[in-house]
Amino acid sequence: MVADMKPDVLIMASAENTLQRLASGAEGEAAAAEYEAGMRRGLEDLKPSAASVVVLSKPPMGQNLQTCVTKVSKPADCATTVTNEWRAFTGSERTATGARYVDTQLWVCNTSGRCPAFVGATPIRVDSGHLTIQYAESLAHVMRTTLLAG
Repeated sequence: MVADMKPDVLIMASAENTLQRLASGAEGEAAAAEYEAGMRRGLEDLKPSAASVVVLSKPPMGQNLQTCVTKVSKPADCATTVTNEWRAFTGSERTATGARYVDTQLWVCNTSGRCPAFVGATPIRVDSGHLTIQYAESLAHVMRTTLLAG
């Protein structure tokens, strides 16, 4: 489909559970190596068909507000921190891509690696991984600026 469309920009992204969803069932370092190799091959195949390729890092996981929020909790109780696993995966992914790589960590977390559940009154995530429509829409300017900067 990409070869037929020949887009100006191809945007790719992964998910937190990417390594757990490999068809081979590989785990740990074997899964990371398999993902890297697949990412390289896939991008090599796609690059000739797109004027530009941008790979977005997966955002660090958050807490599911449906289970985190209680009658006595406060928003800070639902905050998380960036994990070492996330850092390792994105570092590996950045190396593997050979394309323009955009680290999205600061789109959902602060510079200290703390990931709040809300920005102002807007919840960031629907569950532990998916952004709310409202928060995703608030990132439109950030995404546009990021894409134009490259």
